Amino acid sequence: MTKIKYKNISDPQSDVTSVENDVSDIMNLIEKARQAQSKINSYSQEEVDELVTSIAWNVIKSKEELARMAVDEGGFGNYEDKVTKIYNRVAGTLADMSSIKTVGVVEELPTIGIT
Repeated sequence: MTKIKYKNISDPQSDVTSVENDVSDIMNLIEKARQAQSKINSYSQEEVDELVTSIAWNVIKSKEELARMAVDEGGFGNYEDKVTKIYNRVAGTLADMSSIKTVGVVEELPTIGIT
C-alpha cells in the first residue's frame, strides 16, 4: 500500500488528507487498459468512428453528473454552465472529427515525400 496525500481544494481551510491506494489495484487497471488497447489496435476506420461516437454519447448522457463533480471537486464554476460546456465541447468535437481519417495512412504529400 502506498499513501497518496492531497489537498481538498473544495475546502481550502482543510488539512492535507491521506488516502490509501493499493498499488496492485492501480497496476490491474493499467493492465486492463493495455488489453483494451490491444483489442482495438486493428480496428477499421468505421469501428474507430463507432467507438468514439459511443464514448461521446455516453459522456453527453452523463453531462449532469460530470458537471456536478467538476463544480464540487474544483470548488468553482457554475453547474448549468458546465453542463452546457460539456455538451457543446463533446458534440462539437464529435462533429469536427466525423470527416477526419484516423486509421492507417491519414495523409500523403508526395510532392515533398511525406506520408
